[in-house]
Amino acid sequence: MSVFWDLADSSTAGVFHWIDYLAGKGFNLDAIFGGVLLDPLTLSARKGNLEGGRTNLFDVLHKTIEYALSEMPAGKWLHIQAGFYRECGCSPVQELAFALALASDYLEELSKRGLEEGKLLSTLMFHFSALCTSDYFTEMLKPRAFLLLWKNLLDSRTLPYVKPHIHIESAERNKTLYDAHNNLVRAGIESHAALIGGADSLSNRAFDGFFREAEAASYRWARNIGLILKAEAGVNGVADPAKGAYFLENRTQQLAEAAWNLFLEIEELGGMADALKSNFIQQQVAFKAEEEKKGFLNRKKVLVGSNTYADEQQKMAKKFTRILPAEPEEGLQFLKLRPERLSEGLEIIVTGK
Repeated sequence: MSVFWDLADSSTAGVFHWIDYLAGKGFNLDAIFGGVLLDPLTLSARKGNLEGGRTNLFDVLHKTIEYALSEMPAGKWLHIQAGFYRECGCSPVQELAFALALASDYLEELSKRGLEEGKLLSTLMFHFSALCTSDYFTEMLKPRAFLLLWKNLLDSRTLPYVKPHIHIESAERNKTLYDAHNNLVRAGIESHAALIGGADSLSNRAFDGFFREAEAASYRWARNIGLILKAEAGVNGVADPAKGAYFLENRTQQLAEAAWNLFLEIEELGGMADALKSNFIQQQVAFKAEEEKKGFLNRKKVLVGSNTYADEQQKMAKKFTRILPAEPEEGLQFLKLRPERLSEGLEIIVTGK
């Protein structure tokens, strides 16, 4: 088992503390696969500023990863958290393009500072979100499309192909407060799509963790979704089961081409960091998020138990506590992105919160 820490603002310091802790406990650091999630550009997108400026951001990241790789060479330290943008409302095509743009920025800037690109490729992990939608095949084919995009990027940098580690987590954006056990069904479908599509690793959230303190059973059910798909359904027993099917291959190619075109547009703006500073990324996400929200409110996009087939009695009876991260508004350099659940506004109206 590998352990990964998402420490947000404390990620840089966390790398040094985590390595120091493991060394102090006598672990063989050369054999440890886990690490701390470093993705300062996505953290900046959440906070609305490039703290210390663009140059300082990449300088600090360079020194941190250089140290981490010298101590734990098998660790995964550079984590492309494209799923964050999906939770904010971007489309699957945008999620793929943003993942590629983030990786391109990091490869370019860190290689300039002396880190070998081969080492960087080995320490990369890509994080995507899976949403249960009526377009099931698009979610399923995202990992396959990303492999095509990744090969294009490596070819453009004349680098040998290294298969990326793709981690997929069931999304929170489509999860609902009322009829909350439906979230387990949604996570099951999302996990199935992820594994069929070729995810290397998978995780699920507690179905109720966003509105109350999740119980042990909630975490156990979240874990068991993947175990059932693996041990009972044998979903991971076939390598690339979508291969050769015309519709799936064609749709994969369409996804990859659309994402590549958007990636090139971001590159023309100077890369992901500059695209964030100019609010291009935020505008792209906001447009899609608003489109999706309107679809939810007029029921073109269905969330069972929330905007369709709702249990009105349950709505009147339930109480909940909204769990939101602290988001300071001072020091903004550009628009910040905020994850939001589709049913959140409707639930607030119903409960009077």
